[in-house]
Amino acid sequence: MSNASSQQVRGKEPRSNFSDQQLNYSKFALIVTNEFPKALRQTFRTMWNNTFGNMTGFKRWDDSSEVRNLFLKTEGGKTRVPTHLSYEEWDFVALIQATILSRSFAMPDSAGQPRKVPHCKFHAPVMGPVGYDLESSLHAIHQLRLLRNLFWHPLRVEIDKETFDHYVQQAKEAFIALGIATAQIDAIVSTPSDLPPPVPCEVEDGIRQEILVDAMCLEGFKQKLKKKIEDFQQEHDKRTEDCNEVPPQMSLTVPKMSDVKVSLKNYGDVQFPIDILLLTVEEFEFLSSFANLKNPFVSHDQDVGDVYFGEIGQLRVALVRSHGNTTPVDYALSFQKAIIKMRPKVVFLVGVCGSLDAAKARIGDVLITSKLGTYSPRGMRALESNRSSSLVRFVGEGWMAPLQDPDDREVRIHRGGVLLFAQDKNMSEELIQSHPDAFAIEVRDALATAITDIKVESIAVKGISHYEGASKESEGWKKFASVMAASVVANILEGGTTFEDWPHFNGDVE
Repeated sequence: MSNASSQQVRGKEPRSNFSDQQLNYSKFALIVTNEFPKALRQTFRTMWNNTFGNMTGFKRWDDSSEVRNLFLKTEGGKTRVPTHLSYEEWDFVALIQATILSRSFAMPDSAGQPRKVPHCKFHAPVMGPVGYDLESSLHAIHQLRLLRNLFWHPLRVEIDKETFDHYVQQAKEAFIALGIATAQIDAIVSTPSDLPPPVPCEVEDGIRQEILVDAMCLEGFKQKLKKKIEDFQQEHDKRTEDCNEVPPQMSLTVPKMSDVKVSLKNYGDVQFPIDILLLTVEEFEFLSSFANLKNPFVSHDQDVGDVYFGEIGQLRVALVRSHGNTTPVDYALSFQKAIIKMRPKVVFLVGVCGSLDAAKARIGDVLITSKLGTYSPRGMRALESNRSSSLVRFVGEGWMAPLQDPDDREVRIHRGGVLLFAQDKNMSEELIQSHPDAFAIEVRDALATAITDIKVESIAVKGISHYEGASKESEGWKKFASVMAASVVANILEGGTTFEDWPHFNGDVE
């Protein structure tokens, strides 16, 4: 047989065994298995250099074990990417994990959380107006991932011309968005149809690997879901156990309101400014604080109402509670007037609140904080006093809970967590979402409202009386938590030298 005849036979042989659709599939297989990983490898290098290459303590990507360990560090010390291997050995799955699924290059959403790239949806990736653009790169990589998924999970190993052209165009758009040349894609597409397709075993191995990865992902999701259910059940059991438990007996006797009999003094004869102002709302909160006053007397002010004065340690203290059935706005204004008239060095918000997490704070524990989250006429506000925030870090050291038997319960002090103040249950949900790190919440915001527009040092000392969302609150735990909070305040004030150099409130109001 002549050479021409031989070439003619070899040229016709593929046409007799493979259809155009099968050849299209083979060409796209070459693009996916050969060109996609190369593109992702080059893109990962660019993303790393632009994000971390010039940061102190980091270096540009040189594929050394040192730089791979730095990548592992930015992933939080744990990743599915085989960082012990050269990135030249990372397959497509590992490169996807290292780019759009990594913590290192996650784009934050409006709430500051890592934004998820939408699934099952093609993008029209476009480069940013100037140079490298991380978000466009992430969308382009996702486009390549979608194309590869279509290839790995076909119904038939055939691709018609229209679909093939569409896939190729999508791949080229992604490459262009990533700043990668498309010449090799064009070369594969223009390969003569008389060339045989690639060996299919590589595709089969890829399918097996993809199935294994999917199975691992599902197993990981299953374990995370199981852990969340277990944590929820433990939280529920802990709450139920605490709520059903009877509070321990206390060594401190709290008077009833009918037992509060003190001398009356003309308000004009009271010496101002005072050192400390204690603000309370409920009667049991007031009585818990009153029990710690030495040499108490009462005086009546037209704007503030009854004010109880006394001493704790060497400090002159005023104790105020809200007026009877007045509205939150009314007693917030009353508290503001008390602050302005008495000019204290620091205001203590004393009482009870609800824990947002039983694992963080149990019923009966005490929260000390200067970090208050609330609403005001100007919207959401996060309040924190300067001197007070420094004091909170160490106050209460050596405090002993006033229990008849100290072994009955361990009452812990929690310092510095965010305490939220809400007007009602609906607002509390919004506040909790806005402050995911919050520690506790109080659904009466008059105390916080009173200091929102007044530049006064303030510290909240709140006993945990219930768990937020509980259908019923125990009166016994309310009183117990209130006494614990008031006892902590007394412990702080008895070491009064802390406040010697603190200035009195000077009347600054926003």
